[in-house]
Amino acid sequence: MRLLNIAVVVAAVVVASACSGGARQKPDGGGGAGTGGTHGGGGSGNTQDGGAGASGSGGPTDGGRADLPPSTGDFPYPGRWWAHLTGTTTDAGTTDAGPFVIHWSASDPADRALWTPGEVYPLAVARGSDGSTIVTHAAPGTSGCWAFYPTTDPDALEVRACNAAPSSAPALGIFRRGPRLIAQIPRPPLPLLASTQVSFPSGAIGGGGDWVAFDVGAELWFWKRDTGQAFDVGSNGGVTSSEVALSPDGRRVMFTRWTPGAQVPSLLAFDTASAGVTDLTAMVPVTPSAQYTTVGLFSPDGGKVVFHANVSISSSYDLIAYDFRSKQLITVAPHLSAYDYGRQTEIVLAGGDHLIYVGYPTGAPSSGSIGTYGYELSTGKRIDLGPPVGLVRIPGDAYAALQTTDALILIDDATFTPQTIVSLPSGGPELGGGLAPSPDGTEVAYLDGQGALKVRKLASGATLTVASSAGCFTMEDPLAPAHSGASHSVAALFAADGAIVYSVGSRCAGGVYGLARYDRATGTAKTYPQLGDDATIRAVSPLGGMVFDTPALPTLLVWPGPPVVLQSSLPQQPFSQDATFVFSANDRYLSYVTNGFLTVRDNSAGTVTKIPSVGAVLTSPVNGTSVSAGASTDNKLTAFLPDGTSWSVGASFGAIVANPTNTTVAFTCGDSSGSATCAFPLEPAAKETMIGNGYPLIVTETQVIFRDLDGVCSARL
Repeated sequence: MRLLNIAVVVAAVVVASACSGGARQKPDGGGGAGTGGTHGGGGSGNTQDGGAGASGSGGPTDGGRADLPPSTGDFPYPGRWWAHLTGTTTDAGTTDAGPFVIHWSASDPADRALWTPGEVYPLAVARGSDGSTIVTHAAPGTSGCWAFYPTTDPDALEVRACNAAPSSAPALGIFRRGPRLIAQIPRPPLPLLASTQVSFPSGAIGGGGDWVAFDVGAELWFWKRDTGQAFDVGSNGGVTSSEVALSPDGRRVMFTRWTPGAQVPSLLAFDTASAGVTDLTAMVPVTPSAQYTTVGLFSPDGGKVVFHANVSISSSYDLIAYDFRSKQLITVAPHLSAYDYGRQTEIVLAGGDHLIYVGYPTGAPSSGSIGTYGYELSTGKRIDLGPPVGLVRIPGDAYAALQTTDALILIDDATFTPQTIVSLPSGGPELGGGLAPSPDGTEVAYLDGQGALKVRKLASGATLTVASSAGCFTMEDPLAPAHSGASHSVAALFAADGAIVYSVGSRCAGGVYGLARYDRATGTAKTYPQLGDDATIRAVSPLGGMVFDTPALPTLLVWPGPPVVLQSSLPQQPFSQDATFVFSANDRYLSYVTNGFLTVRDNSAGTVTKIPSVGAVLTSPVNGTSVSAGASTDNKLTAFLPDGTSWSVGASFGAIVANPTNTTVAFTCGDSSGSATCAFPLEPAAKETMIGNGYPLIVTETQVIFRDLDGVCSARL
């Protein structure tokens, strides 16, 4: 998730429901216990009827206030309906402006009510003489009587005032059948801008964007959009969660919980299949030096977890594994100290039985040298892999790779046997190494002990020599915490078209001196040997295009080249330190923001378009469409095509949130009736779509999660 202009706090998620408030509506918007299904969070159902689905343990209490009187009559349009009425003065002098949500469950009489920013009201439904549906209610500041009419869209109802003849009754707007509720925020009452904080801990998103964990206050929830389920994971001892882990199969959520009087937080795993909770740290005796416990690492199948217990202030810890199927706890290594705590120091291979880890073997660091070890969880077999320089995860986890001080090693999951593919001479870490897997996990690139660049097929062992002499790139370390700045050496980049891009040089350290691109189809390489002096890479495209710093201005290389020195947006001005660069449309465009300008270079035509005063910008890497909040104070959003063509998107009154790939944004839009949530795809000629009331919280690749009157909602992208 990325934010434009305004930061949003993010956290954990909820139970399957049609934005319903639970089986018993309270005047404060609370919900009673739901019925049927698995453990949930206060009632559920489906988008069509808001009826029973997964069950809940009850919504927030109402402090002893009376339950909301039941609604009466038969509303023939079951579901959850939301409206953002702009205000049309009726004969009674009221405007009916503002956000509203109607719940009408076909199966649950207690889940039928009108939600407003401050309160929940029962409804009385009757049949109108002209075939309309008449709904009366006691919401203050409204006409209190609405007539609903079907439209050609089955998910849209026109609403008119019903205190005049149907022919002259003014149209008030449209109610739309809305997205599924994933969490009802427990706040009595439930104002639109309630102070209850919704936040998303690190590791909160999984399943390609379908699974989200979040906190409502200190209550952790887990939402699965693909199955329409949400789960009340439980309270976190009065504090929000800082980190969670979601199992790859979506079954479990691992998180820490503070318990009053406890020396260290508990590490818990919630099971969505059984609603059971496994207390992992309760199985491990707490040592006097223990300070905290960390969220662990699931095996690729989700059946096991590896975690650190008894972590001391000096970062020593016990390495523990737990098998959820056999309920077996395994102490892999007590009293370890990692060589780089904070970097992931374990890898679990695909079958879930083989663990690779790094650390001092026993006691304090002085008691032994740092090492890398393999451990077979089913048998206790341990193998010594040598002192590590770098541990590399290979996509698919059928293999892992390791560089030690004297060798490059592969470990395969099938045999769990280390294989030395290259022996490194003295000085090897600079002359060789840079293990880099292909995106599909079938190949690995590296420099051998003589500095030659090799590409090895993992299944067959066949090796291709790409260049007799090469260097390494310095790239972000994928096993280090996000945005930590930690880096590692990479021998080559695998381009999306199969080419190999590498650094022209003679050592595996430092920055870019020159670049080459090897075409496997022809067996030839295009080389630019002198591009910069130890330059730093600023951006890389899927095809191996690069922007990197040089002693003067940044240099762009889009293959087949030649290199181009990028000009600053302002004469005689250097690039700003926070300049951003985005490749798009298969490297046709490079969009960069610096010195208050959005500049787009058409790499095919060689033309440059400058767009001034754009403020913060998000650009789609697919087609180069950008959206900007502008540099003015009116908060207007403007979209731009790469040629400078622009159109107005709307005004944002709060956060602008983008999905991880910057292809969709959501923002707080609004009009005379107040604020709402809008979504906008970064595509040519696209228009914003109002998807609900309230404001956006997070955008994934599959959904927008936003706050509405009746809770936290999910809208499908």
